[in-house]
Amino acid sequence: YPYLRTLHGPLLYTVVAGGMPRRIPSWLLARATWVVSNARDQAALANLGASRIHEIMPGIPLAKFARVPPPPAGPFTLLMASAPWTKAQFVHKGVDLLLQTLPRFPELRLVLLWRGSHGDVLQERLQRFRVERQVEVIHQAVDVAALLHRIHAVVLLSDRAKWVKAWPHSLVEGLAAGRPVLTSNAIAMSDFVTRDGLGQVLDEWSVDALQSALSRLMQDPPPGADARAHVLATFEPENMIKAYGQLYAAMA
Repeated sequence: YPYLRTLHGPLLYTVVAGGMPRRIPSWLLARATWVVSNARDQAALANLGASRIHEIMPGIPLAKFARVPPPPAGPFTLLMASAPWTKAQFVHKGVDLLLQTLPRFPELRLVLLWRGSHGDVLQERLQRFRVERQVEVIHQAVDVAALLHRIHAVVLLSDRAKWVKAWPHSLVEGLAAGRPVLTSNAIAMSDFVTRDGLGQVLDEWSVDALQSALSRLMQDPPPGADARAHVLATFEPENMIKAYGQLYAAMA
């Protein structure tokens, strides 16, 4: 943002997703204070020459996502609630990878919470991979908290950090409802998932790797009440507000 050079007050630059540039202009490094949400982005910024870096977790209101019991007996059902913005993201956000892997699990079901865009591309993919029977597409706004009652796990994949937030809301909300998650190691949240045993992480971008991760996920017990309490405390909005308030005061 070159126009920031015209401002005379303090600059606070918040990094929401990863995918750092190759370099940061020296004038911006000299002036800006940086906020990141995870250790990966903090290390990446430090390597680029930034010095005033603060780690503040995002605040996500999760009170309405009560921990719900596992769904009644039936097919294991995944929810993906982060649809592609572009046709290219069918690849980058793992939609194609999921659809290619589904035939290996005939009883698995996938619910796609869609935005209404690129529906024709999605339909072509469903037909090409012959998974129409296994995929439910929701094109309208829904109460995600209610939807999670019939979901076993929440999935969001990305082959690069820049395509999604470091802490995707759909995954965090799934954890708050007591659902394990499946994500990929390009997303910073995967470190949190691995460390606290909250689901599975895809370490390799392939159908075989996703098949293995799904097999483990379907055998894992759901996160317990202690895990939910930990998630709620981690993303408490008041903590974020307090941290930013202290930072603004210090900068002023």
